[in-house]
Amino acid sequence: MPTTDPARRPTLPAKLDDGQRAVLNDTLAHTAATALAVAGILCPDPVRARNATALFPLAADIADSGDGAEVRRRSGMVVALMESAAVADPSCRPLMLALERWLLHPGNDSADELTSATAEYIANAPDEQLRAAWSVGAGLDAAVDEINEVGIQAARDEAIAAVEEACTHAVSHTWVAHRCGISRDAIYRRSRGLRVVPITIERI
Repeated sequence: MPTTDPARRPTLPAKLDDGQRAVLNDTLAHTAATALAVAGILCPDPVRARNATALFPLAADIADSGDGAEVRRRSGMVVALMESAAVADPSCRPLMLALERWLLHPGNDSADELTSATAEYIANAPDEQLRAAWSVGAGLDAAVDEINEVGIQAARDEAIAAVEEACTHAVSHTWVAHRCGISRDAIYRRSRGLRVVPITIERI
C-alpha cells in the first residue's frame, strides 16, 4: 500500500505541521535537499539558480556514499550558487557555507555542521521555503516510493502532483525518472491526466 504517514504523504500541504517540519532535517539527504531548495529559491540569478538542478542528484549520491569528487570538479558552480544566495539574503550565509563545505568536503564534521545550520535556519524560515524544501525532500521521496511500488499508471494523482511540484523547485524530471526506473516521457504522459493540480507557491 502507498505510504500513509502524514509526515511523508506525497501531497504538498499549505503549511507544514510539526511532523512535516521534522523530516526537513531528519536524514542527511533531506538536510541537503532542504539547503539546496533554499539556495535555489534565494539565488536571484536564474542561470546560477539552475545549478541547483545539477547538484540535487550529486548531493543525494554524497549522502549515500560520502564521495564528493564529482562535485569538487564543479566547485565553481557550487561557490557561485551559494554566494549568490547569501548575498541575496545574508541570514542564509551560515547555511550556504555549511552546504558548500559538505558538498566539497563530505565527512562527519561537515555533515554535523550542515545539520546544525539547517536546523537553525528552518526554525525561522518563511513557509514558502519550508514547503519547497519538503516537496524536494520527504514529499518527493514518498512520491517516488509510491511510483516504484505500484507503477506510474497506478500511482495516485497526489503522488504525480508531488513530483511535478518538486520539479518546480530545481529537481529535474530526468532525475526523478531515473529514481523510478522509467522514462521522463512516462512522467510527462501521466502528468497530463492529473485531476489534482500541483500546489505551487504562487497559488497558495
